Amino acid sequence: MSGHKIESPSHARTEIALGQIVRSFLVLGSTSFGGPIASIALMEDHWVRRFGWVSREEFFEIFTLCKMLPGATATQVAISLGKRKQGTLGGILAGLCFIAPAFCLIFVLALFYREGWVQAQSSQQTQGTVAGLQAGALGLLMASSIHFARGVLSRWSDAVPVLSSALFVWFLPTWEPLVIVFWGGLSLLIGRRKVLREVGSIGLGVLTLFWVCLRTGALAFGTGMAMVTLLGVEMVQIHQWLTASQFVDSLVFGQMTPGPLVITASFAGFLAFGIPGLFAATLGVFLPGFVMILLILPAVFRRFPGSTRTLESFARGAIPAVVGGVIASALSLVYKAPWDPVSLGIGATAVICAVWIPRIPSWFMIIASGILGWVVSVRG
Repeated sequence: MSGHKIESPSHARTEIALGQIVRSFLVLGSTSFGGPIASIALMEDHWVRRFGWVSREEFFEIFTLCKMLPGATATQVAISLGKRKQGTLGGILAGLCFIAPAFCLIFVLALFYREGWVQAQSSQQTQGTVAGLQAGALGLLMASSIHFARGVLSRWSDAVPVLSSALFVWFLPTWEPLVIVFWGGLSLLIGRRKVLREVGSIGLGVLTLFWVCLRTGALAFGTGMAMVTLLGVEMVQIHQWLTASQFVDSLVFGQMTPGPLVITASFAGFLAFGIPGLFAATLGVFLPGFVMILLILPAVFRRFPGSTRTLESFARGAIPAVVGGVIASALSLVYKAPWDPVSLGIGATAVICAVWIPRIPSWFMIIASGILGWVVSVRG
């Protein structure tokens, strides 16, 4: 894979207009339920099989590169596809259109949550539904952590960065970005080739939220679920902007909406600081992907044509460290959740189904968990 291929749109087979890119990613952003892998599969079906806008080889070249980068993989693939066809403007429009449907929907849901969700929980039946939704979301979170670990850990030596990162995230969560950089840098140096408070001022609080989301988007390798779990530790444990229950509610709505899962950060930002928090979290968590795909990578590949191997080596050390952080973050949220026998059973069922029957859509699992919680509360 050469630098020229990554950055040059002349490599593509078919020219398409900006309007087609806009329509394509508005449709994909509105229909891609099920997390990043499902979103990427829909992009491949739309762009390769149905319209032939890029070849299969081009698509997987883009996908492979984005998997090596930190941030939201599906969003970065969308930006890369748009850039491949219509340059920087195409990349910007593709990314924004893929994000926009989920952003609009999550904004409406966040308004509903703030105005009526808490009050609606007064009845026993609604409390059972909410407990079921939260249990299902946490079950899917644990299952996604398992799938993530399975997909990137290939050798026993990966256990060292995994365990060290997990311990730091559990006991010293503010150190987690340094652990990721340390293991990525160590992998780079030794040349391994294996897949290795609430803030007093609201204005300062919004800036801190933006920085937290920006840092996570720039350092969290893997999938949107990796970013969401690490953001959970920041928002709940370190800064205490949200309770564990509120963040799990954010995850519930993030799982139920189409498009990138990391839109969960927008919902959580709204709960923490209102509309300023909504925009700060959204901008912070997505901005690194735009900057990396549209500015940094083209410059790096022009200056250092063989830099893909360097990126692979760094990612090989960093990704196991991220896995450890993801697992510890997920366990931390599970540990803080208000479990009872019913919600524990629903959560365990969600984990089992998601691990052994991965084709079940996440939105369906969460809705089914809510219905099951409601049924049990009515009969109880």
